[in-house]
Amino acid sequence: MAPEHPPELVIFDSRFADGKLKGDLYYIEVPIGERLRVAWEPEQQPENFQPVGGGVAYVFQAEHVSRLHVAHDAVPDDLGKLRYRWSEGLNHGIPWIMFVLILPTSYTIRDPSLVPARAKLFHGRLALYWILKGDNCGRTTVACTLRKFAGDPYAKLVQLNQICSQENLPENKFIRIEDDLPGRQRHQFMKATTQPRVFISHSSKDKPFVRKLVAELKKHKLSVWLDEQEIQIGDSIVSKISGGLRDSDYFVIVLSKASVTSPWVQVELNSALIAQISNQGVAVLPVLIEDCDIPTLLRDRLYADFRTDFAAGLGKLLSVLQQEGESAAGLGTTTTTTTTSTTLPPGAVPCAPTLAALSLGELRRRITKRMSRTEIATIWFDLFQTKMEDDMAQRPLVDCVIELLDRANKRAKLGEVIAGICADRSDLVNPQ
Repeated sequence: MAPEHPPELVIFDSRFADGKLKGDLYYIEVPIGERLRVAWEPEQQPENFQPVGGGVAYVFQAEHVSRLHVAHDAVPDDLGKLRYRWSEGLNHGIPWIMFVLILPTSYTIRDPSLVPARAKLFHGRLALYWILKGDNCGRTTVACTLRKFAGDPYAKLVQLNQICSQENLPENKFIRIEDDLPGRQRHQFMKATTQPRVFISHSSKDKPFVRKLVAELKKHKLSVWLDEQEIQIGDSIVSKISGGLRDSDYFVIVLSKASVTSPWVQVELNSALIAQISNQGVAVLPVLIEDCDIPTLLRDRLYADFRTDFAAGLGKLLSVLQQEGESAAGLGTTTTTTTTSTTLPPGAVPCAPTLAALSLGELRRRITKRMSRTEIATIWFDLFQTKMEDDMAQRPLVDCVIELLDRANKRAKLGEVIAGICADRSDLVNPQ
């Protein structure tokens, strides 16, 4: 059955077959003048909602809503090197469309042309959606690169949620995203899916301690990269370690007599420090498990001390890692907005609420990657009336940002940080 008119919800359930990306294509149509209501992640099937796309979402079963399985072997535009593009026309008078992409098993995305709204796991696979606004010709387009991964898909969901906007379509007469999770439950869900990725560098002689540490971190729902769990027989060790570092937010280095003389640990540390110096958002956290000669580049850093009390050291480490999974809004921050009425460009989102909804980890990464040391020092001075360099002389930029957010949080000034950013650098939310 062919669709009568362009849909308002498109679902592409993708797979690789015969070396090509293909998929089942679903259209959900609503008559002009009626609103499409979609539930993305309900705890159970909502009353009067019907599953679509195999159950990846639910739509309100109003009269004349059409659910169509358009094609079994639909093919997106192949742009080469695992990059694909999806295009769809819009119904006359309806400027928005919701596009859902269910990825092939063990695949995630990178470098999307537009930031997706939200992501989740669906039968062990990653699924995500965009809310797309049509161009002047009435078409929507989104592109991304697929990337194969090994291991726990939940860890990739964590990474994917870190780039998602978590923003739904503003309330209007065309599409409404509905979920039955109350506000507190939703905050807890988002906290669980935006925890930072932790790379642990260590000497093989310290495996008993490291395995205990990893077990404790995973109990707290943290995503951990550990060589023995990530590197398989036949893998390139250098490539896997480089990939693990690239995908991580924190580099935890276990300091012991064995590790400070380990060539591999030194290589990993140098790579992490290079990433930090180049403002890629990786933060280095030393963990001290015995008295040893601490490397010069780490001597001025705060460290988690496990030498005499494992629980105390773990508590200090968790205090940093878990706070980064919280959002400013979840920590009780209120954002101020100016009274001047402004009209956002098409597709743009308001700066302050969007930044407040990010985890502190994602906020740190955006600030570190896109703002200069001078800009951060200005916000520091405006908030604390002290010069940043007096307290953080020669410290890496990422350390300055961590300290800025930590101090602001403790003094209930995160809202002022966000206001300062939005005043001059709204491109952290809406790239120019």
